[in-house]
Amino acid sequence: MLTPLVQAQEFGLVVVIGLMMAGLTLASWLKDGAIEAQVSRVEVPEGASVRVEDERLVLSLPGRADQRVFARGAGWGLGTQFGKPVIEQRQRVRLAAGDRLERIEPGFLVRQPGQGGAVRPLLRRDGWVLVDDPAPGALVREDADTGDPLERIELIGGVRAERIWPGQTLVRQGQAAGKAYLEGDGWFVYEAGDGTRELARAFRANKFLRLENLINVATSASFIAIMAVGMTGIIVMGGIDLSIGSIYALAWVAGAVVMREVLDPAAPAWVSVTVGLLVCAAAGGLAGLVNGASTVGLGVHPFIITLGGMAIYRGVAFVLTGGLSVNAPESFSASVKAGLSVGGVVINPIPTGVMVVAGLLGAVVAARTVFGRRVFAIGGNETAARYAGVPVGRTKIVMFTLTGLLAGVSAMLALGYFGAGSSEAGRGYELEVIAAAVVGGASLSGGRGSALGAVLGALIIQLINNGFDVLQIDSNYRQIVIGFAIVLAVVVDQAKGRLVKGPRGR
Repeated sequence: MLTPLVQAQEFGLVVVIGLMMAGLTLASWLKDGAIEAQVSRVEVPEGASVRVEDERLVLSLPGRADQRVFARGAGWGLGTQFGKPVIEQRQRVRLAAGDRLERIEPGFLVRQPGQGGAVRPLLRRDGWVLVDDPAPGALVREDADTGDPLERIELIGGVRAERIWPGQTLVRQGQAAGKAYLEGDGWFVYEAGDGTRELARAFRANKFLRLENLINVATSASFIAIMAVGMTGIIVMGGIDLSIGSIYALAWVAGAVVMREVLDPAAPAWVSVTVGLLVCAAAGGLAGLVNGASTVGLGVHPFIITLGGMAIYRGVAFVLTGGLSVNAPESFSASVKAGLSVGGVVINPIPTGVMVVAGLLGAVVAARTVFGRRVFAIGGNETAARYAGVPVGRTKIVMFTLTGLLAGVSAMLALGYFGAGSSEAGRGYELEVIAAAVVGGASLSGGRGSALGAVLGALIIQLINNGFDVLQIDSNYRQIVIGFAIVLAVVVDQAKGRLVKGPRGR
């Protein structure tokens, strides 16, 4: 069972995540109000490509391995703005056979409850006028010659009238009473790419509090969180691994290159996934083993060893690819990206699921195994642990190896999710992984840390990154904020340590 201190710490992180989500939701509304669809628009940079893949639009950026995926079921489609291609999110209604568009003259639309949005246009040319006496009023059609009332519709029982202006559009879907998609409400006729016509409208939504955005936050955080679980173990031992991002890149390209060279393009999914997982995990684990063995064997601080490893592993990844992107087999990518559609949003549960499993396994290892206790013992007092019979050197090597292996697993997921490998992958991830571990409660002085806290820390870091995108803040400030988050976490950790030790000292 986890200690009360760790439980309180993780509860505090959950509270912080909740407050951040509430703050971003509120900030999004305050900044842009109920934002229109033109805010949910992504320009296609020159040289980039967009391909249609099942119910997705996949944007590939020039010179980069990462891609952005937009679910067509959630309203994303191709369009143009100022003559340039864009990917934009809109509400769409496909016109079925027999549907017809009509231009409405000035008048009123009568909506009656319980008719599924059916409307009845009452035009001024036919003599319809709105009278307010007695309240709540009525629509009346009079004889043009005598002025005698011919028809009267009372605005009671939920019946309401809306004024319409020239040029608005009414869609009649094969029935006498149609459903109105008014230009005054933002609807317009859209010529779809397949030659059919659709009605489209800019919709109002919060940029942050959308299922698609929250899924993207969890998915993006998973690649960091899986590595942060291993990094937490190293930090608990009093060490550090600055090469984690380069190991991630090396494992990523190693998996892509091996699958390209040894697998048939038509290889079944289970074969490609097995090969990809084994190669990526082996490459990451081997690099971690080298870090651990070098630290223990040479007696050099892991900061120096992993600083050199950061350049070495990145260089090996560059040599393997020549600086070019290497595509993964389609069956491999399809398996990793396999998902389900919820409310028109495609959810890819595999990366997030692996993140949760890694966090839970890390928590169990730390709290329930001899190895976990040895890691904490080394971080608490390495000399005392050595005299107590703890195999310090072997434990360090195993911990570094496991961290490299987790980096390989994360790289395998990223390779399948993005579909290609590049030596530039994971650049700068060292800071984000360490930040996730430290924000999650790992003490840089050693002896304290939590695997579940690392996962929550990764979510906090990703919420910070997402907040810059949502609030349209210059991304150059992102690293500054993350750096401050690390400093704040360390200060809070030291203050907490002094408070805990104070009563005991007295």
